Amino acid sequence: MELLRKPLLLGCCLAVAGCAQGNLSGPGALSPGGLSALPSAPRAGMPTSRMKRLSGSNGPQIYVFQGQPDAGTPQVGLVNIGNTLYGTTAAAGANNLGAVYSVTTGGVETVMHSFAGGADGETPYGALTNVNGTLYGTTYQAPPEHGTIFAITPSGSYKVVYTFGTTSGDCIEPNSTMIYLPGKKALYGYAYRGGANGEGCIFKLNLAHKTPKESVVYSFTGSASSSTEASAPVFYNGALYLTTPGGGANGLGAVVKVTFTGQESLVYSFNSEPDGAHPQAGLTVVGSALYGTTSEGGQGACAGSAGCGVIFKLTAAGKEKVLYRFVDDVKVIDGANPQSPLIAVGNTLYGVTANCTGSGCGAGVVFALNTSGKGGDSIVFDFLDTASDPPGYPLFPFGALLNLNGMLYGTTEDSVHIGAGTVYAVPQ
Repeated sequence: MELLRKPLLLGCCLAVAGCAQGNLSGPGALSPGGLSALPSAPRAGMPTSRMKRLSGSNGPQIYVFQGQPDAGTPQVGLVNIGNTLYGTTAAAGANNLGAVYSVTTGGVETVMHSFAGGADGETPYGALTNVNGTLYGTTYQAPPEHGTIFAITPSGSYKVVYTFGTTSGDCIEPNSTMIYLPGKKALYGYAYRGGANGEGCIFKLNLAHKTPKESVVYSFTGSASSSTEASAPVFYNGALYLTTPGGGANGLGAVVKVTFTGQESLVYSFNSEPDGAHPQAGLTVVGSALYGTTSEGGQGACAGSAGCGVIFKLTAAGKEKVLYRFVDDVKVIDGANPQSPLIAVGNTLYGVTANCTGSGCGAGVVFALNTSGKGGDSIVFDFLDTASDPPGYPLFPFGALLNLNGMLYGTTEDSVHIGAGTVYAVPQ
């Protein structure tokens, strides 16, 4: 799951009007020789058989957010319970402090909870996590304290189950999505600050108790190999794995492993071109390997950034392989600077980028790539940004996609004219 970050809207701003919209912003190998290099020459062309471009139609949105008192500007993915989608927004709601919302696949939206600040919490930066039909999430702040963990049922019953920062050395300001491990009956998450060193930490919320109990699993040190900014954890190979946008042996980001007993180790350090650099999203487990993205690196310049980013595969032994490098080629439309986690449907990886490159580039893309990397990526959907787009047309997709009944559901942080984002659906 993703850590909310300020979008890297770089080259697209030259081509799309929507870049003028404001953005929410959040707080930032054992053997580097594990890279398997790919040819650096750009592709001659991109597969177009799966490209969906709906210029002149109503577009793929199923709901258009209106902003306060409605929810607005979503930047994280959705959770499905019974064909109803649930999500959070860090802004808007009745108090402009964020909201929890539901949307049916038919487009009926309900604001389930508007955060009120104080003990109720405010600014939920992470997505929701389904635990046996109850949704759990975090808020980044709860003045005068430093964030909460909350639970909300599909019927809208809401309660705060833990408040961060009430004890010395506790995690504070959680800003990513939690994961639930049924075998441990616990939620695990990442907090931007706090811990024994004040540099952020991984926390655990044990749900086996009548009153859930929180504890610090690991406190980051702020050293070169222990960045103060990290993604949401994933469970893999008996431990928790995270990405850091900085740190590592080269200062270009890393993948780190944290055991449940609180031991951290560096799994892989990114090297920049032709490798990736600065991962901005969490990892995805597919079979016996991890898959992820970096927002920079790859090949060549990318409208001011050091490369358009890559999709990579990583083994438990720390051997990394770049599966695909996003390209800046005027001849083809491609994604650029990915900042959201991938999902896997069979042997296909799907993801989104809010940036894109190439002639006709709009306001982001949905892309697909085989887990082998063969054949390059294909553009499933290109979000246009033209004068013919109707009000509410989605712009700038963020957050992980959700696969449901052959459709990919996601959120955009912006929309034409209205500017408060959308929930959309596109076919695989």
